[in-house]
Amino acid sequence: MNTPLPPAKHTGDIRTAAQLKAMTPAQLKGYEIKLRRAAARQGLMLQKHRARDPYHLLYGTYQLVDASTNDVVWAADHEQGYGLDLSEVAQCLWTR
Repeated sequence: MNTPLPPAKHTGDIRTAAQLKAMTPAQLKGYEIKLRRAAARQGLMLQKHRARDPYHLLYGTYQLVDASTNDVVWAADHEQGYGLDLSEVAQCLWTR
């Protein structure tokens, strides 16, 4: 008798930076929403930097924050927070 295998760990849909650049704005927004939901299931919030100037260093970058304590859990720039692109966010969410 075969014993059932344990369920595989969900690795999600991790896209590379090149794949993200090739997405339309609507596809990119859909992917961002998917990551927000994945973060919420883990008790985290996905926050996007509020800069509106495309020349700002952290424009369009993200960070993961603990929803209950509001502490930064994962960010590329630990002084200011943020600094992650969506491919790095997906890597954090689905491989931790």
